[in-house]
Amino acid sequence: YGIIMDAGSSHTNMYVYKWDGEKYKQTAIASQFGETCKVPGKGIATFVNNLEDLSEGLKQCLDIAKTIIPKDHWKKSPIYLGATAGMRLLHEVNSTQSDSILSEVRKTIGEYPFLFDKPESQARIISGDEEGVFSWITSNYVSKSFQNPPKPSTLQAKKSPTIGALDMGGASAQITFIPANYTTQPVNYTQSIQLYSVNYTLYTHSYLCYGVNEAQRRLQAALTVVNVKYPCAPVGHVVNVSYERVFKAPCTSGMDKQQDYSFLLDDPTLEIIGESDPDQCLNFIQNNLFDFNQTCSYPHCSFNGQFQPDVFGEFYAFSSFYYVAHFLNLTNGTEQFTLDQLNTSTLHFCNKTWDEVPQYMPAVLPTSLPWYCFQANYVITMLTRGYGFNEDNWNTLRFVKQVEDTDIGWSLGFMLNESNQIPVNEPVVPIALTTFILLIILFSLFILVSIGFACHARKHSNAKQKGYSLFSNYGAV
Repeated sequence: YGIIMDAGSSHTNMYVYKWDGEKYKQTAIASQFGETCKVPGKGIATFVNNLEDLSEGLKQCLDIAKTIIPKDHWKKSPIYLGATAGMRLLHEVNSTQSDSILSEVRKTIGEYPFLFDKPESQARIISGDEEGVFSWITSNYVSKSFQNPPKPSTLQAKKSPTIGALDMGGASAQITFIPANYTTQPVNYTQSIQLYSVNYTLYTHSYLCYGVNEAQRRLQAALTVVNVKYPCAPVGHVVNVSYERVFKAPCTSGMDKQQDYSFLLDDPTLEIIGESDPDQCLNFIQNNLFDFNQTCSYPHCSFNGQFQPDVFGEFYAFSSFYYVAHFLNLTNGTEQFTLDQLNTSTLHFCNKTWDEVPQYMPAVLPTSLPWYCFQANYVITMLTRGYGFNEDNWNTLRFVKQVEDTDIGWSLGFMLNESNQIPVNEPVVPIALTTFILLIILFSLFILVSIGFACHARKHSNAKQKGYSLFSNYGAV
């Protein structure tokens, strides 16, 4: 067994994985085991002033892990916590605070009987590239792409035997895939891994501050420079957002942001007035959150001058990519939706007034509803103008939350990668009932044959003794 705690920017989830003691080519063959446990509250980076609450929340899930994993396995079941973009951002602006949070995390986990002998490496901030690579491992593991030969897929794609991974969390977005064979890559965009005795060379890049929540915050910051009328929100919706919430965050509090926005900080709130203008919403996002005109120093770039080869093969799009498509009712059927369907559904929703919006999706929290027009247009921009998906290759995308009863994300990939370092346990393999019965029959036959040979040998021995006694009557003969 192994435990992974995914400490994201907006929440922390705990997963338990199970595998046989032996490995296949030095890597575990694992599966998700038991229910996912969600730690109460938001991401761990928000607990900087409430470390006791953080500890209590973690303990709730750790107690559940003790009920899932058999007691005799506790001491040999490793546990890991990986903190992602929320903690990466906090560490950039205040490493003392991020260190104190991690210290509390390690202290709390150390109170439990699981295998936690390397606290510094087992509970840490993982890089954006690691997050992308581990998500890629998960995607290919659950799709059985690591099998030889690869399992045929239901998707139409180019000739790549592996699945690319597109992840969008609350604070960052990652893209990871194996490019076409002819592609040469800069070293800082390349990751090499070995799984099941096979080496893989990946393209990966993480866009910090491009998760859906931080993108929304950056958009709110941009509104204060242009105007307070918000084309992505429905007409009739007005919300007051504190300047502190918008600007006292790592993605909007850099030196350039302070210079742009410092004159506004005297006013405590920003009033955002919805306009229900989908065309202006898309333009506003593309012009304020992405730089598609920045000089590219490489053969091919995505945005902000970042290198990216042409997308190649099939892709899983998960986390916020999936949640937005699900909100628009595009993930309910078995058939993959088209780019035109995504555009049409987005346009239909973004044209609604605030009075009409709650009827569209009554199950969604009212505080989240006004932002889905923005999120849908943001996802469209990221996938098309950002990553380079279009009508011709859109059918290589699958929007997923789970595959083979396993959540898609970085946690399983992290566990599989770590399993390369976990010693092999040779399990006691039980004999199948049919085999046992056959062995009993063969053993019985062997006993019967042995008894038969013994009886025959005894009879033959008695006959010889009788023959010699007759001969003794003839003296010299």
